[in-house]
Amino acid sequence: MRSMTNSPDTPGPYTLEELDEMGVAHDEPPEFFCEHCGKALSARCYLLLGGTAWVPYGQCQCEGAITERRREEDRAHAQAVQRRIRELQKIGIEPRYQNAILCRDDVISYLATFGEHKGNGLFIQGISGSGKTSLCSAIVRDLHDAGHSVFLVSASEMLETIQETFDKPASTANEIARYAAYELLAIDDMGRESGSEWAVSTMYRILNKRYGCMRPTIIASEHKLSSLGVRMSRRGDPERVDAILSRIKQVCALVKLPDVDYRIARNGFPVR
Repeated sequence: MRSMTNSPDTPGPYTLEELDEMGVAHDEPPEFFCEHCGKALSARCYLLLGGTAWVPYGQCQCEGAITERRREEDRAHAQAVQRRIRELQKIGIEPRYQNAILCRDDVISYLATFGEHKGNGLFIQGISGSGKTSLCSAIVRDLHDAGHSVFLVSASEMLETIQETFDKPASTANEIARYAAYELLAIDDMGRESGSEWAVSTMYRILNKRYGCMRPTIIASEHKLSSLGVRMSRRGDPERVDAILSRIKQVCALVKLPDVDYRIARNGFPVR
């Protein structure tokens, strides 16, 4: 590497002739050859701080070089796919649902005007296998890709992660605050949780905080609101359940899915 007498505005790459024309002092370019077929490759020079560096320029079109580039592209693609899988898992979307398709006009319209909702969410109701988790996943994924803070979790899993912090009260409060703070929280399978007074109380704390802060919540359930209330209050605390349902009714638009179990349909069994 040799020091430069002149310093062009850009680092290159430059040909030998261009360097001579600019009056840049340089080493003579080394010889570069294709590692597959031995063909000579041209050289280009980059101007570094205080000197120059030569690199091979261009791509050989021999079969070996092309095959190696395709392998490298495949490796890069596979790595990108794995990064994407991990990225979506961090916001609660499992691999099975990461490519879910949005095919409902009402939900597409909701997403198109998301910033205007002022706390309004969705109540997605449908039988088991009707596509609730897929729809929630597609919503959360698209909002995540648009730069929003979002998270998808089942009601049971959310309560379990909070229970795991019982021996550290500060951590319990922080965990509840975390679920309350997402710009959008999607709670899947509401109605399958235990229905204990603690579960209802904790669900109320999260939903009430989100309601007060006007942060939209998407709730998915197999049950209509009336039967959901019965399930949630089966072990007590019907008044707090009523308070939860009241908030859901006020701020969540109903999205009713067809009574079709697509899991069975896709596996070739008769649809119930």
